Amino acid sequence: MSDEGTPARDTGGLRTPVYPSATHQVRRMGARRGDGAALYVWADVIEELVYAALHAPHTRQAALLLGGAWQGPNGDFVEVRGFSSLMKGDVDADFATELADDWRLLNNRASRIGEGMGVVGWATMREGISGRLASSVQMLHRSFFNLPFEVMLALDSVDKTVGAWAVDRSGYLINVGFNLVSRRGRDNGGERNGNH
Repeated sequence: MSDEGTPARDTGGLRTPVYPSATHQVRRMGARRGDGAALYVWADVIEELVYAALHAPHTRQAALLLGGAWQGPNGDFVEVRGFSSLMKGDVDADFATELADDWRLLNNRASRIGEGMGVVGWATMREGISGRLASSVQMLHRSFFNLPFEVMLALDSVDKTVGAWAVDRSGYLINVGFNLVSRRGRDNGGERNGNH
């Protein structure tokens, strides 16, 4: 993380990302590439998106990623804490149309979910996305999610892989590593890892 720069998005000022503690564990997934904000994704978000992808492996699906972009003591970071309703079907055309028609409405609805919550990118679930991104997927990301903190989670329902993508400062859409955040299990029968 860089120690310089301004907040990627003003969602309430400075905030400290979740670090490993008695209540949370953070696991690094892949190598950090590029010079953008560090990415923290809550495990239950990944688990629910993977479940949706595996439940309908031959159906294209997409959702808006919800969370916040912050500036912490070690630089900018993005936190993905949830996602919108899944869209299924001809995702590329339908999702692009919905985004073009209702972007302001979608963003306002997402920001009302919680303090500091807003759209921080999108997730796409489809066959064969783990190898390389189709031009239609790249077009959607560059057209609607082109702010420095907006990311894409790509889940391949057949290869059973998850990747994170972001645009670096040079303008390239690159595969980036991320931090997987989950709650530690409790002995009292309460929440288990990934639930919050």
